[in-house]
Amino acid sequence: MDSSIFVTSAASTYSLAEQAVRVLDRLRSSHSLATAVMDAAQRGDKTEVIRLIREIGVQSRLDVKFTPDGIQIIFNTDPAAGRCCELEVKMRWNPS
Repeated sequence: MDSSIFVTSAASTYSLAEQAVRVLDRLRSSHSLATAVMDAAQRGDKTEVIRLIREIGVQSRLDVKFTPDGIQIIFNTDPAAGRCCELEVKMRWNPS
């Protein structure tokens, strides 16, 4: 049994997780950034949300989805890596 692809996927996902932690750390420590992301998302400005997240230093492929209640940030590996890995972070800003 060859686990090399699985090990490589784990390493790639670990890198995505590090980037996600960087984003979460900035959002929890910067009310102005959190407000800017919420505002852009609630206006439906996906380009601005991605720009704000990129400013944190995210290098991976990135997608975002949002609703009036929250946001989903999707971190992806480089397409050259065969899109082996994806990490989704979901957060709410409205109470359920």
